[in-house]
Formats: sequence, structure tokens, C-alpha cells
Amino acid sequence: MLAAGAAAASTAIILAGCSSAAPEAEAPEEGAELTLWISSSGAAEPIQEYMLDWAEEEGIALDIEIHPQDQYQNTVQLAMTTGNAPDVFQLSSPRNLMQAGYLLELEGLLSQELLDVYGSEFVENGPISIDGHLYGVPTTANPVRLTYNKEIFEQAGLDPEAPPTTFDELRDACEAISELDGISCFGLPLAWVALTTWILEPTISTTSDVLASPGLFDREAGEFVFTEYTPVVELAREMIEKEWAFPGASSLDGGPMLSAFGEGQIAMYIAGYQSSIVADYPEAVENWGAASVPVPDGATSVRGTFNSGGPFGAFAGTEYPAAAAAVIEELASNELAAELVQAGLALPMRSDFDAGAITDISDFTRSYWPTEADTQWPLSPAPDLEIQGETYIQVIQRLILGDEDIEGALAEIQVKYQEAYDEAVADGDLDGEYFTG
Repeated sequence: MLAAGAAAASTAIILAGCSSAAPEAEAPEEGAELTLWISSSGAAEPIQEYMLDWAEEEGIALDIEIHPQDQYQNTVQLAMTTGNAPDVFQLSSPRNLMQAGYLLELEGLLSQELLDVYGSEFVENGPISIDGHLYGVPTTANPVRLTYNKEIFEQAGLDPEAPPTTFDELRDACEAISELDGISCFGLPLAWVALTTWILEPTISTTSDVLASPGLFDREAGEFVFTEYTPVVELAREMIEKEWAFPGASSLDGGPMLSAFGEGQIAMYIAGYQSSIVADYPEAVENWGAASVPVPDGATSVRGTFNSGGPFGAFAGTEYPAAAAAVIEELASNELAAELVQAGLALPMRSDFDAGAITDISDFTRSYWPTEADTQWPLSPAPDLEIQGETYIQVIQRLILGDEDIEGALAEIQVKYQEAYDEAVADGDLDGEYFTG
């Protein structure tokens, strides 16, 4: 639910009004000295500059470190296990951190105003809460879109205002674009850790109201449905075989893929909003478009999908919990959001954000803003399971590069995950109702 002047984001995590009362936030401890870690992106340095100015005004000693995005998750995990954790940090794989006890519970530390903005559903059942306990606050919304280069479409004889909406239309577009010298149709970074979740999976999950991510899980049936990946895995394999994908897909990571798109070497990719390429290629942005992701032939898109982005949390062992919460609150403020949104570096998250005050941003950035069709994807139990041997993500990567029967292999790994899930629920290690509600 965005403020006046913008479309509403119909999502369980952005609801006005919090049903349960919470105490007012505690004042930051005197003499607080904190470390804040941020994952590198186009927004990282503006956030750093803003937060240093704010901390100086508040009398908080704040040291800010920006860590490489492609190493950030491992850097955070290592810090947690070696006793070198920062006080406040951008969360990567927050559920794992919550379950391991590394994150500070934020009840009583955040203001009622902020809790009201996000709403009771977010606090009680959001992506950064467990059993009604809140461990982090997202700062941006990040819808998944098909991003494409309109100029390349025109060069290939395609309508730049009519991007593909189905897999067959995507194939037709790739056939046309393949005639152009030095340009690949699609960015398929198989080495990117988010390949399945952010590129492949949205083309399937958007066709159903009950599919959870990451790791397709039918919340109504309480069952994994990995065979639903079949058409998108077939398409990805075809892209490799027909050389529609950018060269070196097997070792291509997300960063280099985005750079190739920014330089006009790739016509399309699927992902969330990437502020880094907006910052790195400001003159090229006017040639870019974003649209709903294409879906398998015969399927219908029933919703958009997004993840709450840029979440920040605090280390459970911080000496200054109230000051850490104050830092998180400011990171989620409308004042910082306005600077980032105006610069095209982020998308608004808060329900009280004044979108009407934002002017002079690119059509490309606006096309990524949440709409009424966009919903926070519900959580799948897949990341919580202990799986021996190959994971479903590794199987999918292998299938894309190989010639094995796709549906059969997906059915096999589906059974493996279902057995692990059923066992975890039966043993009380997982709450089945959380994933099927």
C-alpha cells in the first residue's frame, strides 16, 4: 500500500495499523559506539553518507563498512561464528540467522510509529519474524521484472513496447535478436547464487497464488512441486544450446551479467531492481524497460512477486541494543528512502511514503515500483531442511547444462525434499502450520 501518487502494493507485509500495542522505543545508550555493515550496491555510498551525518547529529559513534555483494553472505556468516559481528548489518539469509540465534529481537526497541507503518501481519508473520518475534526491518520493496533493452528490440525488428509475456514469445524474440552481431538475447548467470530464486522461479510462482519460495512449495497441499520447474529449465537449456544466452553462462555471476546488460551486450534478463546498473549506466537507462516476467505457454500470470529488500537487523550480542534499534529505524526512515528513490537507487517500501513528492526519475525505475498485483512471496520450508547430497538448486543447474531427463530428475529431488520436510514436521523441528497457513 503506497501513499497517494503511487499504486498500492497489495501485500501481506505492508498493511496500515498494528493490532498489538508495543512500548515506546528506548532512548539510545549514552556513549554508544556501533559498527554498521552494508552490502555493496549503487545505494551503499549514499546510505553511508546519510547515516554518518545522522549519527553525528545524534551523538552516536558509527563506523560503517561496505562489503562486496558477491562475498557478503559468507562475510556475515564468518563474522557471526568468529565473534566479530557488527552491531547492525544488512541481512542476507535472515531466516538462517534468526534460527541460529544471531539476531536481536526488536520488540520494545522500535517505535510504535514504525510498527504501525508496517502492520501486524509483518510483525507477526513477515519474512523477518518467527513466532511473532521481529528480528529485522526491510527498507525497500524489490519486485521481480523482465528487464529489457528497447533499442536492441528496435534493431531486431521487435516492438519495444511489447516485451514477451510467454515462453514462446521469448523464444521468438531470441530468434530475432540472435541475428544481431555481438548481442546476446538473455542473461543467464548460472553461477549466481540467486539464479533459481530470482530468475527461474518467478516465471512459475507468478502463475499461482499458493506457490511459496524459494523452492517451489504448494502451501495448500503442503507439498513440494519441483516438477513445476520443468518448462523453465527446458527453456534455459534451449538458450544455452542455441547460444541465445550470454557466453560463459556456466561460470557467469550476477555482477558481470548486469555489466554486460548495461553495456548493451545483453537484450534481456529477469531479476529484482538492480540499483547498481542504474548508477553505473545513467545514460543508458532511458533505453531500458521493465515488464511482468514471461510465463510458460498456456499458463496465466495471476500475480506479481517481490521480496522485501534491504533488510537490516542487529547482532544479538550488541552492547548497545537501543542505539542499534535507532540506527535500524533511521535506515527505514522516509527521509533516507526519499533520497534513494529520487536518485533511482531504491524503491519505496513504507505505506506512508509520499510518492507524489518524487519527481524526475526515469520511466524505467517507475516501471519497477510495486503495483496492486505485486505480493511478497510466501516462504517455502526448503531453506530450513537439512539435505544430504545435491540440493534442488544444484540439480537445476546440472539439468540446464546437461541432457538428462528434466522432469524425471526434478521428480526425484522433489521426493527427497518432501521426505525431509515430513520428517522435520513429525519430529517437531519444523512447524508445518507456518508453511501451510
